[in-house]
Amino acid sequence: MKFKTANAFEGNEARAARLGLAPAPTLRGNFFTRQQCLDNLAENLARTGEGKQPRFKQIWLETKDECNLKCPMCFTAANGAGGRAKNEFLEWKHAVEAGKQAGAGMVGIAGCGEPLLDPEFPNLARLVKTNGLDMVLFTNGTQLTKENVALLRENCTAVVTKLFALGPAAHDVLVGVKGEYVRTRRALADLLDAGFRAPNLAIDVVVAKQNREELANLLRMCRMLGVIPYFERMALTGRAKKLNGNIVLAQEEANAAFEELRQVDEKEFGFTWALAPDMPVLAHAETDKRMVAFLQDAFGNIHPGDTLDKVMGNIRNTEGGLGEILCNAAAWNAYYNDVAHEAGLKNAQVAAMKEVAIKAALGMAEGKPRDLPALNGGFELTVYQPWTTEITGAVAKGGDYAVLLRIVHQPVGEACVNFHLKLFRVAQDGNVQLLRHDVRLNDFGAKGIAGVGAEGITVDFFGERMAV
Repeated sequence: MKFKTANAFEGNEARAARLGLAPAPTLRGNFFTRQQCLDNLAENLARTGEGKQPRFKQIWLETKDECNLKCPMCFTAANGAGGRAKNEFLEWKHAVEAGKQAGAGMVGIAGCGEPLLDPEFPNLARLVKTNGLDMVLFTNGTQLTKENVALLRENCTAVVTKLFALGPAAHDVLVGVKGEYVRTRRALADLLDAGFRAPNLAIDVVVAKQNREELANLLRMCRMLGVIPYFERMALTGRAKKLNGNIVLAQEEANAAFEELRQVDEKEFGFTWALAPDMPVLAHAETDKRMVAFLQDAFGNIHPGDTLDKVMGNIRNTEGGLGEILCNAAAWNAYYNDVAHEAGLKNAQVAAMKEVAIKAALGMAEGKPRDLPALNGGFELTVYQPWTTEITGAVAKGGDYAVLLRIVHQPVGEACVNFHLKLFRVAQDGNVQLLRHDVRLNDFGAKGIAGVGAEGITVDFFGERMAV
């Protein structure tokens, strides 16, 4: 099966062509179109279903969990001086070689701490270069000496360095250490002097209340310097789980901030990019690393994608190491089926939805939609209750396609929850299109779903009533 995406996620290039603008430059090695991600997912579903190991476009490796900053939003909650865990060189070597064999063209280094504090980082950089792979390094910039910049120039494809604000007040609050703004600006200047530019250099800006009013000017600075603005939402994991409203932007505020940034890009610089409701990184909204990558963390755990919420195994307590974990086709197939359920639909679900479309359409034609058991496609339909994990419903429309609704409630901290609403259209030929994906952050007073009837699925989504 080939998954397909609707125009709601038309992508950077398609939007640029439609508006007569240029697609915003993206970081080399770290961006894939949504269709490329879906194609890789479909291939991995087929391969793992046949007992073969999955294919990857990129791998992510962690270094020693030591960092000299104390960013309150750190998604790994990295330790201070010393650290407590790291990958050994041979573990990196096995991962790089296995990733290359599985099709990966890029190795991403995002730490667990600050990568340049790991004494073996130079060896890792040369290892990746020797294997002919691109390396993308995420660094806080404070350790970018002239010597390290020369090392990166020789071995690294792209660098992402941090700069959270245009002045020391907000920047130092967001990195948790006073006086770091000066070193960060000097590091950026050294990278520019060494010849780093887009698509090989980006400035990482975590969107927060402290820098909300500076974002447009930060974007302008990036464009004028010729570097990529890597503006990202705050991931509420690790240390960020303890954050409150003093730093975190509400979902609606973050949505508005990204829309304003796109307007600046379109009106002032002639660039445009896809804007997703759960926008992960500016101009990178199409990339879904769950479908194209795996991560080996500092503790030896193997995670699909680049997040820490799922573990496929640990190289240090698995007899066959990474090779055995990657060859566990059944486990990877189960995982990819879950991802497919989120991104599109599994093959079996497509067949079921086609049947729903036909039967329910016949029932509608006979004027008895409410008497037809298949009207909701056999999917469970539940009234919202706190901590409900998933609500699903389906309905036929016109006889030639069906619509599937999913609402997933994802707890955020102790007092809030993210509501993910997704609408899929399933055509008779089996193509699946994501019609809408909306994410909103709210407390437990919100309602999620109204009901299924002759007119389709009616959703009460934070006061917005939609008839599908």
